[in-house]
Amino acid sequence: MSKIGTALCITYLLAILVCLGFALTAHGDPKGQFVFAQIPIALQGSFAVGLGFGPALARLSWPEAYLYLAGPTFVLLYAVGWVITATMRRLVSAWQSTRRMA
Repeated sequence: MSKIGTALCITYLLAILVCLGFALTAHGDPKGQFVFAQIPIALQGSFAVGLGFGPALARLSWPEAYLYLAGPTFVLLYAVGWVITATMRRLVSAWQSTRRMA
C-alpha cells in the first residue's frame, strides 16, 4: 500500500467535498453552483474534450461526470504515489549500499 498515493487520493477527495459543499451552499446563485461543482473535474473534462469526448460529456449528469472523470483520477493519483514510493525506496536502497561500500 502506498501512503503517498493514499494521501494524494484523500487530498483530492477533500477538495471535491469542499467544492461540492460550496456549490450546495450557494443558494440562489446558479452560476456559483456550476463553477464550484465543476472545479474538481475541470482539467479532466478539458482533457476529455480535447480527445473528442465533448458530445458524450455534454449528455452526462453531474454524478455521472464525477464517476467517469474523478474515478480514473483517483487511480492515477494512487499510481503516481506508488511510483514515487517505489522510486524513493530504490534511491534509499542504492544510497545505503554505496555508503556501505565506502
